[in-house]
Amino acid sequence: MASMEQPSPRLIAYIRAGASYEPCKEQAVAMHAYCAGQGLEIGSTVIDRSGPLGDRPSPRLLETLDLLGEGDGLIAAELRLLASGAANLEELARRLDGLAGYLVAVAEGIDTGTHGGKRSFEVFRRGSRWESSGADALLQDTRRHASQAERRARLEGRREGERLAVERAVREHRAKIRAGQARARANGLAVRRRSLADVPELESRIHALLGQGVSRSEVARILNAEGVPPVRGGRRWWPASVPGLQTLDERRARTAALPP
Repeated sequence: MASMEQPSPRLIAYIRAGASYEPCKEQAVAMHAYCAGQGLEIGSTVIDRSGPLGDRPSPRLLETLDLLGEGDGLIAAELRLLASGAANLEELARRLDGLAGYLVAVAEGIDTGTHGGKRSFEVFRRGSRWESSGADALLQDTRRHASQAERRARLEGRREGERLAVERAVREHRAKIRAGQARARANGLAVRRRSLADVPELESRIHALLGQGVSRSEVARILNAEGVPPVRGGRRWWPASVPGLQTLDERRARTAALPP
């Protein structure tokens, strides 16, 4: 009695079509190149044109798994084309285990027909790497970028609010000054900006300090330490508010040239 020959294991290529996936041709090229390097041969190809992956495996993928016999294999360009998360991947693995079949994912370098490939696939099944790969990684990146954009918007809004508050305070201060000047003019008083020339003693002291080689920054520090109020208002002297020695000399020369 002649013995019946056992059918040789088949390798079915699974291609997922759609706008959100790599073109079919690129998936096929990647799978054939991998098989050529590993000594594998693709027996047939299934193209899945269903919509995006959901909470359950694609119906077309389930039909493809039904075509697998004992010892047959399924190959895909990427693992994300087969499952959208750890739960989907677990169901896929359970069905393959029931068929004693194997799985090849080209992008991840997984071949459960080998010992190392089985270990790599187990890592994905536990979800420790799946959560940071494929579609889940894209979702996490999107959420992270959205959160960063919200923080930047809040920060920019706070800075804008601070800038507007400062501008409002400056406008209010200038309005008070103009109102005071208007009242002074109404009372017949001359309104002009006060200068250092209005305080001859202070001008003479600053001139003497500058003549001794003291810098304008040091003069401002001395006046602030002694509590001398700035001539033009404000709380403290700044180097820019201290006139230079040459400016004071020119002012004195102009004053001396005026007729008595």
